Amino acid sequence: MKARTLLLGILLAALATPSFAKVKLVLMPQRENVRLHFELESGGAALMEEERVVALEDGVNQVEMAWEGLPILPQSILFDPVDGKEALTTLAVSTPPSGQSSLIWWVKADGAGSYRLRITYALAGGVTVERMDYSARANAEEAAIDLTGRARLYNGSGMDQNGVSVELGDTQPSTVSLDRDERRDLLALDAATYPLTKRYISDSAVEGGRVQLMYEWDVPAARGAQLPGKARAFLATAGEQGQLDTFLGESYLGYTPKNETCKLFVGFANNIEVQRELTAASDENVKFTKVKENSGESPERVLWDTKRVWKVTLKNHTDKALTVRVKEHAVGEWSVEGDIQPTSVEDIGTMYFDVEVPANGEKVLQYTVVQRNIEPNEPSI
Repeated sequence: MKARTLLLGILLAALATPSFAKVKLVLMPQRENVRLHFELESGGAALMEEERVVALEDGVNQVEMAWEGLPILPQSILFDPVDGKEALTTLAVSTPPSGQSSLIWWVKADGAGSYRLRITYALAGGVTVERMDYSARANAEEAAIDLTGRARLYNGSGMDQNGVSVELGDTQPSTVSLDRDERRDLLALDAATYPLTKRYISDSAVEGGRVQLMYEWDVPAARGAQLPGKARAFLATAGEQGQLDTFLGESYLGYTPKNETCKLFVGFANNIEVQRELTAASDENVKFTKVKENSGESPERVLWDTKRVWKVTLKNHTDKALTVRVKEHAVGEWSVEGDIQPTSVEDIGTMYFDVEVPANGEKVLQYTVVQRNIEPNEPSI
């Protein structure tokens, strides 16, 4: 079956003419400098850029772009002259009724000639990133991590994509060719090395606070955003070269903007125990509805505060002192009372307590969380 092609044609007509004769579509040369940029943080949307040379007459021209078979979003198409920009003036862009894969660009040229145009548009599918896979290799001291990423591209556009420069986020562009319905793996990140922070986290919302081992590193601005995907974590074996790395686990690596911290779940630290206990709970400053005397009605609670005292016992069964980060969640208007205050607050509903636990020892953390102005049917801590 003949491959569908992306056609860019030009129809020349003078607006001052009383009537328009149907002008035959003139095919333009092949597209040049094609670039495909994926914005994976926005659901994998793809932005395509190409260049074409079109011959324009002096005066008003109408340029028709047709793309039968390619899922272009018409409202996203932009025409940007590369050279002779001062001689071209856009008058209007005309979109035909829905269902027709074409668009007309009305442009006035101050002089006849060949003009190079840069055309950009968004694709609703077509060429997609099916998956991202990472290999995260920590060194033996767990002080640095090497990250390698591969992307799997799929060409479902209905046309061959030859010599396309592919950009995944802010990674280094790669020139690839994809036939129709072809899948191809592309190296998106080549063993980038980052300083590594090994962190132990006890999250009250995850398996009752069971301690998670997390690898964290900052994504530098020079590298661009860290794209989401499946990641396998390895630990380099100390000693002679050639020894196999230790496989730690597999999890999902979320999208991380540049200058933010990327977090990779490695597994649970079974050599650290956590016992979490609610030692005291009370409701304070309770307000009730007013009822008429002798009406037989019962007042209802309409507003109150809560006070919850939590006790977290951490036991370290290793020969090294460790810092365990206790993650606590809160809702509504809240505060922590007493001398024990959060080490840091992540957002409006998340706080952290960093606790030093001695080697082969234990540490008890006790704190009081107050939630104010609770109304019926609202969540409470």
